[in-house]
Amino acid sequence: MLSSLQDLLDKKEFQAYLFVAGWLLLNWPLIELGKDYTVMGMPGILVYVACVWVLLILALFILERRDSG
Repeated sequence: MLSSLQDLLDKKEFQAYLFVAGWLLLNWPLIELGKDYTVMGMPGILVYVACVWVLLILALFILERRDSG
């Protein structure tokens, strides 16, 4: 069992976990949930995909910075 978030971020398998999370979050059934919504005039699908994409990129950036430093 992982004792803290620091232990999780030190593991190389975290990139694989992020890939699976991204694949699941950007899969068809979850994307379809936002098709009837608008957020500040933008389609809900666009907002959802952009938010998931930004969170995945941010997580990979943090992981890469911790590995290189």
